[in-house]
Amino acid sequence: MRFGDRRRDRSLAQTVIPAMILALLLVGAITYLRWRSPARPTIPPGTPPEVASRIRGLYSQDPVQRAVAARNLRLEPSSSAAIPALIGLLSDDTEIRRLDPPDVDPGYTPTPGKEAARTLASIGKHAVEPLISELTKEDSAGRAMAACALGEMREHSAVEALIAAVRDRRLSVRAEASRALGLIGDRRAVGPLARAARDRDPGVRMNAVMALGWIKDERVIRPLMGALGDEDETVAATASSQLADLRVPGLEESLIVAARDGVPALRARVAGALRGRTSRPAVEALIALLQDENREVRRTAAWSLFSSESPLAVEALIRALRDPDSEVASWSENALLAISGYGAAAGRDPAAWEAWWRKNKSRLLRADS
Repeated sequence: MRFGDRRRDRSLAQTVIPAMILALLLVGAITYLRWRSPARPTIPPGTPPEVASRIRGLYSQDPVQRAVAARNLRLEPSSSAAIPALIGLLSDDTEIRRLDPPDVDPGYTPTPGKEAARTLASIGKHAVEPLISELTKEDSAGRAMAACALGEMREHSAVEALIAAVRDRRLSVRAEASRALGLIGDRRAVGPLARAARDRDPGVRMNAVMALGWIKDERVIRPLMGALGDEDETVAATASSQLADLRVPGLEESLIVAARDGVPALRARVAGALRGRTSRPAVEALIALLQDENREVRRTAAWSLFSSESPLAVEALIRALRDPDSEVASWSENALLAISGYGAAAGRDPAAWEAWWRKNKSRLLRADS
């Protein structure tokens, strides 16, 4: 390479590198200021001064101030004037470490967009059409929070738009739309939610499974039972929990059949789904699971029998006090205490519990029949 070529390369580098740095700084500045537009907020004529002040706060450069302004608009009876500005704020996902007063949900991480969604939900009917319009805009970054707001409103007129959003290319939109459909509880959503329960993203699957459990329809049994075998433990645990709380015809029978499955993890989740059920077939299924070779299955069965408080399980629970796994023995003791009305003080002594049972068996079984 000739000396002139090296000089030319050095000169080119001195020109290109600063230009690249400038471009990166410009992108960062645009990202930082992206929530600021429009710079001059549009405030409808006749807007009360307090509402107008809070609308201006939605355009602050400080994300905390934007979130506070959105939250405070929930206190205003005339906050409908803020709907366009709140819609524009839905895409603001800047996380805020702390917002006073803190939310009652300790797991809630506030963002201006979430606060805007909550306020729009509180505004009610005047916000419905703008939210549906936002949800159906393919290029909108606020679709997920629009779905969230419509779900919180239990807005049945949004069901078709939400069903379409369950197939959105963005997983955040699919997840929020799934949850919203569950909150609304419309039976038209069962099929789309069943498909969402097989989504490639575990977060979407979890929301879909949760939503299915909120809809009281026999058709949710199959997708929820299928989700018990999900490869993601959180999704599978959610399915078990939702099944435990669900009461629809045919579900208990399906769970009892599944309790004989050959996969221990699935049997454990079925044992959890049988929690709180007091019919003889359900209790007998749990008694069988309490004798399972897998300790996780036995643990979950003992815990579920504690919730059921069925005298039918007493003899099996007394035997389980001798279980080599201390957690199984502990939950069995707790179940026996619950069945006894916490009146027995037998600890983990099987002989003491057997004596208690001989004395109280007839009374308890008669009351349970």
